[in-house]
Amino acid sequence: MRFSTVVKLAGLGILLLVVALIQVVKSIDAGAYRQVLAEVARSATGRNLAVRGKLSLKMSLSPTLVANDVVLSNAPWGSRPDMVTVNHVEAKISLLPLLTRQVRINRLVLVGADILLERGRDGRPNWDFNRRGPVGVNGPNATGATTSLNISQVQLKKVRLLYRDAQSGQQQSLRIDRLTAQADNSAAPIGLSGGGDWNGRHFDVSGVFGTLRDLLAAAKPYPVKLKMVLPGLVATANGLVNFAQAVPVLALNLKAEATEIADAAKLVGVKLPPLGAGRVALTLSGASAEPGLTNIDVTLGRRDAVAVSARGDIADPRRLSGVDLMLTAEGDSLAGFNKPLDLSLPNLAPVRLTAHVTDANGGGWQLGDFKAVLGHTDVAGDAVAHLAGGRLTVEGHVASANIDLAELLPPRADAVSAKGGDGRVFSDTRLPLALLTAFDGRLTWQVGRLIDGNLAATGINLEASLRNGKLILAPTVAAIAGGRLSGRLTVDAATEMPSMSLVLAVDKVGLGDLLKGLDVSQAVHGASTDLRLNLTGTGSSLRAIMARLNGDAMVAVGNGTVDDAAADTVTVDLLRQLAPWAEVKNTEMQCLVSRFAVAEGMARSEALLFDTSRMTVGGQGSINLANENIDLTLVPRPKDAGQLNLAVPLDIGGSLGRPTIAPNNGAIVKGVAGAAGAVALGHLATLVPLVSTGTGDANACLAALAQAKKSSPLRKPVNSSGGGGSTLQGIFGTR
Repeated sequence: MRFSTVVKLAGLGILLLVVALIQVVKSIDAGAYRQVLAEVARSATGRNLAVRGKLSLKMSLSPTLVANDVVLSNAPWGSRPDMVTVNHVEAKISLLPLLTRQVRINRLVLVGADILLERGRDGRPNWDFNRRGPVGVNGPNATGATTSLNISQVQLKKVRLLYRDAQSGQQQSLRIDRLTAQADNSAAPIGLSGGGDWNGRHFDVSGVFGTLRDLLAAAKPYPVKLKMVLPGLVATANGLVNFAQAVPVLALNLKAEATEIADAAKLVGVKLPPLGAGRVALTLSGASAEPGLTNIDVTLGRRDAVAVSARGDIADPRRLSGVDLMLTAEGDSLAGFNKPLDLSLPNLAPVRLTAHVTDANGGGWQLGDFKAVLGHTDVAGDAVAHLAGGRLTVEGHVASANIDLAELLPPRADAVSAKGGDGRVFSDTRLPLALLTAFDGRLTWQVGRLIDGNLAATGINLEASLRNGKLILAPTVAAIAGGRLSGRLTVDAATEMPSMSLVLAVDKVGLGDLLKGLDVSQAVHGASTDLRLNLTGTGSSLRAIMARLNGDAMVAVGNGTVDDAAADTVTVDLLRQLAPWAEVKNTEMQCLVSRFAVAEGMARSEALLFDTSRMTVGGQGSINLANENIDLTLVPRPKDAGQLNLAVPLDIGGSLGRPTIAPNNGAIVKGVAGAAGAVALGHLATLVPLVSTGTGDANACLAALAQAKKSSPLRKPVNSSGGGGSTLQGIFGTR
């Protein structure tokens, strides 16, 4: 028999076999397989599958199984009854493989699918199926033998996928206009292509996966190569997924590049400020339920503004443990942070910050090798953060060789422009005291040199502690304007009514140098000053604290000069009104001594004395810190007897924001000024052991105070001492 005849006979046999298969298929009642499909789905997922529409078989050389209105039930706790609904399903089946119990689907088409993926409040996903046993495809009267399944092509059309997270409230929406996954056979790689809409932004996706046979067998790591393109964003995933274990194990390299990282973050429900372009590369490794992040390489922003980068690993992102990251931020100007963070930082250059973040011993995180350079300011040190019992504790030790406040802080506002809209100096804005209860901490900061314009301070040490809402700040300054200072501020925010206390000691600080350095006044020269503050108050705003302030304030100023020609301060204006007869020239100041006792927001003068080469001024009165009203009277006493009749007491009134100076409205009668001076003198005598101006016996004020202890100055005036000085006894006269 010829070979061609054999071929013809074989072809005729195959044709007869196909015709026979068609006849067999025609005799199949497709509706009888509804229950089979339901049982298979139940076995595979633990959920109910129902074909609520028509289930039919279209006959051809490749029969097509058609099902309409197919639903898969959701988890019992789900937000809706059905997890998946499909309007239309088509499965085109090859005939010949059915002879060997192989179901080969040439094309599977799903149209109008609606898929809900969600996590409950306990974090459990609805795609966590409860499988009951192996999956088989058996007929209505099956003998138990399973049928293999092979799908060559899958097409998705008009598919909507919604993701919800009940814990975070996050929601993501994905619409697939078209998606095709295709392989020539079960041993060929699967190609993927398609497009749609993700949270309102169009996307195209393409990729190549391993074979269907390897995917079903799950015997070895499964290769994945995927690329997604969106407006302003390109993302890729390349690596392996191992399905051999109960939880898939990942080894995927992820990369993404975005023209604006904030827009890309919106796609996954994360809100970020506009940071500029971004590039992210990392490896997702380990169990898919809790993957680790390794080989992290992230860069955000631009160096001409601010660029932030992170490189390293995070072994357990969910628990933030196994952290080993090198962080860097650098830019041409600190103002680069203004736009993304809605700040008003100065145009300070250059900017560079580096830090190494790692796990700390005993839990928590350590910020090591921290270094920051901001223009002429530098900071370096380390910090440790622990999270025990749900409460954060931070401990840091930093040092600075130089800090330039003029660069870091905005321009200083004057008293009028700085006050609130109601004309008050002390603001009623609530202080951010809640921050003090959010965590505990301890900080030490050593500064070699701190400058603010022309003012410089050296040898600064700051110790701060915060525990259970109680903050303690203890600064010391070794040298500032020729003197030194130390203090202690305590703020307790844990009580029902927040409280504060301030203790401050200033020794031998040159008042002239201080005022010039702060750009407050150029009129004062010299004037070594001592200051003591011991104050307490309660309240949630600065205004409330001042209204309930208690304690005392003392100041003693030594020899100095006030330049009367420099009309830039209230002091100069006050001197001119106290001594209108004097020519415009420098005023030699012998001393100024003052003490105010504060009770429930009322500061009352217990001593107020100002002695110059021209006159001695005594005063008394009060300042109401609650309403900021001033009520002080100053009584001048010229040292030239011929000018006694020209001296007029002055009333200082108005408010702290807008003080007024005017001649005393009352009649100036003999004895009134003396009475005022007596009160002042009595209180000044108590200050002698407490303050010192460093001028010794040459200071007329302190010499008079020392003598005032021995005899009453009001009954026996004492003549002025040599050198133009005078004692307090001769200032106010007798009764």
